[in-house]
Amino acid sequence: MLTLAFFIIIYQTLAAKSEGLEIVSYILISLAFALTLIGQGMNFYKKRERSKKFSDMVVEELDTYFMKINDIYNRRGLRWMVIPGHFWIELHIMVGYDEVNQDLRDHIDGPKPFTL
Repeated sequence: MLTLAFFIIIYQTLAAKSEGLEIVSYILISLAFALTLIGQGMNFYKKRERSKKFSDMVVEELDTYFMKINDIYNRRGLRWMVIPGHFWIELHIMVGYDEVNQDLRDHIDGPKPFTL
């Protein structure tokens, strides 16, 4: 805005050949320059927080996701194994799950309906 005001006043100065308007226009452009320098200086010395790397954010999200779905899949005898770094994931089928956890499954699913 100050630069626009400078150009308007400098135009009027040239049209009217007024030395007073010329001084006002130079004061305005100096003020705009000073404010720009102050803003740049403040931005340069401002302390910034380190942002997380994208890969770290993905690792956190995947860990949270697999912990959540493992709670669900453990009831079915399955478990997701995540290799550190998430280069691959494995679905483990728990052997002997049916015999050991039949009572738990009956409790979770409720009684089975009678069929012929």
